[in-house]
This record gives sequence, C-alpha cells and structure tokens, in this order.
Amino acid sequence: MKTRSQRKYLDQLPPELVRAVLSCLRPADALPLARCSKHWRDACLSDWSLWRLWYLADFGPCGISPKHVWRGRYRRAWALRIEPGKRACGLTLGEDFSAYSPRATLRTGGEAPYDEFPRRGRLTIRSGAEDLEYYLKDDDIPYVGEPDPDECHVGVELSEGDSGHVDYVATYDEDASLFDPARPFVNRAGIRPGSTLRQLLAAFRLTLDDVEDNGGNWHGPLCGLDGVDGLLFVVERHDGEDVVTESWLDRAIVSLDVVPSSEEEEEVEEGEDLVEEDSE
Repeated sequence: MKTRSQRKYLDQLPPELVRAVLSCLRPADALPLARCSKHWRDACLSDWSLWRLWYLADFGPCGISPKHVWRGRYRRAWALRIEPGKRACGLTLGEDFSAYSPRATLRTGGEAPYDEFPRRGRLTIRSGAEDLEYYLKDDDIPYVGEPDPDECHVGVELSEGDSGHVDYVATYDEDASLFDPARPFVNRAGIRPGSTLRQLLAAFRLTLDDVEDNGGNWHGPLCGLDGVDGLLFVVERHDGEDVVTESWLDRAIVSLDVVPSSEEEEEVEEGEDLVEEDSE
C-alpha cells in the first residue's frame, strides 16, 4: 500500500520525467500505474502528446489531427484492432456471442430463418460502446448469401450453431487495422480491409510465394500467409478467377479474417480426445 509520503513524492516529479516514464509503457500498463498519483493520472488523461505518441507507436502515422482527438482515436483503434488468433472489431474468439447483445434489424427478402440469434443484425462491443452491423456465417445453409462488404462491419461464425461461442470473425470495416503484438512493424503499416495484397505482403515482409490457398468464398479466394497463424484474408475476385498470381498484387483485400491459432485448435482436439477416453 502506498503511504501518503510516497504519493507526495510521485506528485513532485517533474512533468517531463512523468511523461518520459509513461511513454515507455503502453496504455494498458500506464493507466493502472497512474492510479498511484493524481499527477500521473492527470498526465494519462489529459496529455494529448502522450496519446499521440502511443497511437503512432501502435498504429502508425495517420495525418494531422487536432490535439483533443488523440485519446479517443487511440481507444477506438484499440477496440477495433484485428489481432490474429485472438479478436477483431471488439469480438473475442471463444466468447459467448450473446455477450455482444445481437439484435435484429430490418430483415431482407430471401434471408434464412434464425433460431436464437438473427442472421443479420446489430451488436454492441463493450470497449468503446460501439454498434456494428453483422451477419452470421453458416456454410450449412447455402441460401444465406454473404452481404456486400459495404452493408456490414463483420461476419461471425459460431462454434456450436446459433447458441455457441465466437469461432471466426471476418472483418470488412475499414476503420479496423491489423495489430500483431509480435510484429510491431505490421501494426504501423496500417493494413485494413481495402488495402492491397501488395501492401499486406510488404507489411509482413513476405512475397507472393508465401500466400497459401484456403479455398474461396462469395467474394474471392480465401488465403493465408506462411508463418502467420490465426489470420486469413479474401482477395477481390475478377472475372471468376480464383488462382492468386502476380497480377493480383494490386487487388484489394475484401476482408481480414481472424481464426483460432493452430495451438488453440490442438488444445481443443486434445480436450475432446480426453472426453472421449473418459466416456469409454
């Protein structure tokens, strides 16, 4: 427990020293630390230059902006980040879909019937309290077509039917960008839906030979990258072609899809094997 004298000492540190210390941390670590001192807390909440520094370090350049927007800009970018194998647009893999309060919007003609959750609707992400348009992906119902990317922010696939947990998130929202803690150079490249295949490969420092074919969907070929776990992407299809070649480098990425990492899938399979052994 901090004594009054210790807190007073923290409050007496020069502002430039406080800023230098906080700038070496990420917001997730700096904000709890700021509770130790009102002086530090004020720096975290009101120092726009600190939030600008954090944004540039985690998400790269974004042009000239007014001072007052940097804190909100960072928080929104963090909430919508596309983190391979983990989360996208505020949806976390493995979490119960009902936690996002999915609700129906106006149903369109030809839409499939639904059970617990609407096939098309709106959900709320808790970080940022932002509403997103979604649709539920379901390969077992062929007449549920994937909507135009301009009509929704995310496509969601559940692990156990309509009452399951989030197992797959396809991101169409161009406000969401890739965030890979192990590759900060990727984060600063600002890769998002709408970026080109060339930009994606350059961000990961890979070549066309590293693109892996994973079939296709409504919009184009579904691909992965060699050595990049938990991430798939769809390249815009032209003239019915499905084989990604050098001529595709300047085509747009339709969606960036977050899937469970191979390590998590192995853990799930091991758990299922144990259950089967116990039942025997």
